[in-house]
This record gives sequence, C-alpha cells and structure tokens, in this order.
Amino acid sequence: MKIGECISDSGFCYINDLVIPFKENDIQIILPFQPHYDISVQNSTNTLWYFSSFEPLKVSTDNLCLNAHHIIDLLKHITISGIFNSDTYPILSNLVNDIINESLLNNKFKQNMITTKIYMLLMELAQISSRNNGKIGNLTINNVQIDLILSSITAVSKTISQGCLFYVTEMATSCNLSESYFRKIFTKIIGESPKKHLDRCYLNHALQLLFETDKSISDIILEIDIEDPSTYYCEFTKLYKLSPLKYRKQNIEIAK
Repeated sequence: MKIGECISDSGFCYINDLVIPFKENDIQIILPFQPHYDISVQNSTNTLWYFSSFEPLKVSTDNLCLNAHHIIDLLKHITISGIFNSDTYPILSNLVNDIINESLLNNKFKQNMITTKIYMLLMELAQISSRNNGKIGNLTINNVQIDLILSSITAVSKTISQGCLFYVTEMATSCNLSESYFRKIFTKIIGESPKKHLDRCYLNHALQLLFETDKSISDIILEIDIEDPSTYYCEFTKLYKLSPLKYRKQNIEIAK
C-alpha cells in the first residue's frame, strides 16, 4: 500500500488508467496491487511529494499481532483510493501525514505507533467505502474509540515485549472504560476478543524468545504465564504449524 502527501504545486497522476488532478495538501492512497503511475506534472518542476509504503497485512499482524483474517476482510471492504482533498477528508489527511512523519523515526515502540495509525487508516477507508455513517455492524463507533482501543494494543505489545504480563482488566483501565464495554468495543473494532488478542501476543513473544534466546521451553512457558504447558504446545503448533522445539531447531539451521 502506498500513501503520499503533496507538499507543493499541482498536476496529474494516473490510477487504474484514470487521469486524476491533484494540488497542494492533497493526499494519495494506492491500494495493494493497484496499477498506478508516477506523478505527471504539467508546466512545472516544483511539485514535491512525500511518500511512504507498507504491507498492511504484514505490519498489522507482525507489529500488533492482529488477526490476519480480520485485516484481509477489512481490505476487501475498501473500495476507494486515489487522490483525496484534505478539506473534504481531514481524518484521512491527518493519518497519512502522521504515518509519513512518524516513519522517519526508527525504533520498535514508534513502529507500533505507526501501525496503529495504519490500522486507523484502513478502518477509515472501510467506513468511507461502506457509506454507512461510521457504523461497523450494528455498533456505532468513532475515531476516538478506535484510538483508545489501539492505544491499549500498543500498551500490550510494549509491556509483553519487556517480559511483563498484561491482562484484559488493565487494557480496559488504560482506556478509562468499563471492562464489559471495553470487551464489546474491542471485539467489534479488532474482530476478536481482548483475551484472544492477548493470547496471540503472548505466543508471538514466545516465538521471539525461541528464536532470539536459548531459554528452555519450560522457562518460556513460565514467562508468558500459561498454566497448562499442553495448551501452549497445542496453540503454538496450531498457529505456526510446528512444535516449539521443531521451530527452534529449524530456525537455528536456517541461521547457520
């Protein structure tokens, strides 16, 4: 997926064989695998664009451990792209601006922040595409709620990566929401329950520990707070198609 922001001047670009004009402060959004051509400017050499590109499925699942099927379904509902006026679409414009600016800073926590903005961008595009007045399913949501939920996900990712534990109650508290309402909003926005998301984050952390450390499987299970080791083995094998030991052995051989 490619996004851009026009910093100065005006001209035309080509998307899906359509000639689309642009001007200063407009943004460009190109969906994955969408045919497009570089910016073509008439009678000017002063056009300046800032661009950023990313794989929405990869960054959403790798950095925030979001459900891949949920992201794929979200992408399927996005039917608009091209040039957007910042006055008409201020939320899209601000998100594109934030993603481009924050991508200049290269650290893990900032990367998670960028990913939350990318997910918010996908949500906004899906909502505009649906023309459903900001509704997803039967529940009305707004960008403040999305921002709150994604901030809780960022907190989870940061905390677990530091080897600490995090719980659904703490996720709700970080959003200043009751746990029952938080669960409802979270499930609607993210596509799975907070508990399922936490489990996914713990398994992802276990994956990193297997690859980056020589900790024993029992120590890893203890660190990610799983009481029943068989549950860990079962869920890990289901998600990664290999047992933890086979996964570690395979990746050690590849690294050699």
